[in-house]
Amino acid sequence: SGLELPPPPFFGMEEGAYLSRGGMITKAEVRAVVLSRLRLRPGLRVWDIGSGSGAVALEAARLVYPGEVVAVEESSEMVELIRKNRERHGLVNLRVVHGQAPEALRSLPPAPAVFVGGGGPRLGELVRACAQLTPPPRRLVLTAVLLESLEAALGALRDCHWPFQVVHLQVSRGREVGAGIMMAPLNPVWIVTAEPQGHGQG
Repeated sequence: SGLELPPPPFFGMEEGAYLSRGGMITKAEVRAVVLSRLRLRPGLRVWDIGSGSGAVALEAARLVYPGEVVAVEESSEMVELIRKNRERHGLVNLRVVHGQAPEALRSLPPAPAVFVGGGGPRLGELVRACAQLTPPPRRLVLTAVLLESLEAALGALRDCHWPFQVVHLQVSRGREVGAGIMMAPLNPVWIVTAEPQGHGQG
């Protein structure tokens, strides 16, 4: 194929391995759970909608090679960061699409696995857009940090009659304080995994 083998797979590389804007990046522990929930395997195509600095997309690219990861991002600044991170890690199977979902999704080849990490208040709209795809994804994984975003996503999933599971992930990291270690909490995250009927084993 002429493509070089990518670096080894990684679930949750330290945040410092990626360029980001002001530390705005999916934390390592969240990335590890998201990637596990996506059930990625070599040869798969994955969409990362609202990719930000691309950390999830980059780690997914390692896991699905020679498959493809499509990172969709509307911010030109973040698109540039994704491209720099792609070059930094030598991941030739990551494609970057500069555009806003759901409009940008219409021209993409179908993906069995879709991650939405940047939906915010539009998370419900993005869920409905994914449900209208032909074919729909076999697995859809969402993250939400705002209760309103979670409610919008769950309402949309119920409307679409997609079975789903919700995990609330709270991570604390130890830091040195004097002679001891104090646990400092990160922002809690909801991780929602959804599957259309009939694709439970996908």
